[in-house]
Amino acid sequence: MINTKNPDKYKVNLERFMTDEAYATEMIGYYDLVKQSYNPLRILKTVPHYRGYAESLLCAFKGALDSVKFRTTVDSAKEFIKKYNVVDPKLKNQVVKNSEKAVDLFMRQSWMQSKIAPIKIAASTDKKPV
Repeated sequence: MINTKNPDKYKVNLERFMTDEAYATEMIGYYDLVKQSYNPLRILKTVPHYRGYAESLLCAFKGALDSVKFRTTVDSAKEFIKKYNVVDPKLKNQVVKNSEKAVDLFMRQSWMQSKIAPIKIAASTDKKPV
């Protein structure tokens, strides 16, 4: 039976799983107790190409979490949620999505303004017929 009072007990932290041998062994042991035919955690830890995929995924996640865009999005969303006391989970998700859109727009506009020379269009020399 699933422990509904502590659902996080049944989650596996990928970063910790890949870097902490004791934790990985513990998680594999837990899964061995409930598995039907095979233990995907054991496979992830022992099969080289699956382990490589997991390490690559972890590296990509870490890179994304360290990015300026992600940190700015999360920080601005948290600030908005706290300032306006947003409690509804759907509304919180919308705040994060809108923060991401705003950060994207700001970053694109900043890049365009700093990297691309302004386009100058000369005044027309055409004379209109009378």
